[in-house]
Amino acid sequence: MQSRRVSQASDEVSRIRKRRAVVAAVAAVLLGTAAVVGSLLSGDDSPPRWKEAAGRPVTAPRHTSGPDGTRVLLGRPSASHTLQVYEDPRCPGCALVERVIGADVRKDVRRGKYRLQYVGATFLDGDSLDGDRVRTGAFGEGSKAALSALGAALDTGEEAFLAYKDALYSARFHPDERDDRFGDEDYLLEVADSVPALRGNAAFHQAVRDRTYDAWALAMARAFQQSGTTATPKLVLDGQDLTTADGGSLPLSAEQYREAVDRRLAAR
Repeated sequence: MQSRRVSQASDEVSRIRKRRAVVAAVAAVLLGTAAVVGSLLSGDDSPPRWKEAAGRPVTAPRHTSGPDGTRVLLGRPSASHTLQVYEDPRCPGCALVERVIGADVRKDVRRGKYRLQYVGATFLDGDSLDGDRVRTGAFGEGSKAALSALGAALDTGEEAFLAYKDALYSARFHPDERDDRFGDEDYLLEVADSVPALRGNAAFHQAVRDRTYDAWALAMARAFQQSGTTATPKLVLDGQDLTTADGGSLPLSAEQYREAVDRRLAAR
């Protein structure tokens, strides 16, 4: 039964990635078209929210470092290993993996087995890199808006951030990737109300309403694009992709995850 569930999960992730490849191809065509007809357009055709954000200085949440606060490294500073997690808030494959191994990851971070470096993406909005800036896409705003709200949660604290990320990916709240529900601030706050540290948290709610971390969300999206990573979810432990023993796929069960982590750390 466990083997069948893992196989079904693997098939689902493969299907999702193929569908996202089509989305990325369409986004590239749209970007090329925009470049051709750009002289016929009056200014940037980005949604007003993100056009305004792109012109603001970046306000980085607490618990970040690096250029524009795009280095999000969580856990004990004494930990000698680092797990990098690349995720798009709207990504159903990310939701699937989070539901299967998320609790184990959080437990390992708390125990100091490794630090967790989070890299957020927005390509399911259709966003792409145009020189040194993010060109917003035609498929919505939910990934960017959720990433901005995650910034507000991170400013509250590391545990609040991890709990909110878990809630966003939960079966209860995570929408179909074609549904841009995360673009609705009221919905993002509804999700936050399931997190004790954020429920009734006036500073968090105000930051989401004021869109305090919109420019940071764009900076994070740019960092993801510049990383060279082309798909989510992606797990990288100490610089190497974290995969199952056959080296061919992500860990899609708690058992596969623990085996992959223990095998990698034993080899160090």
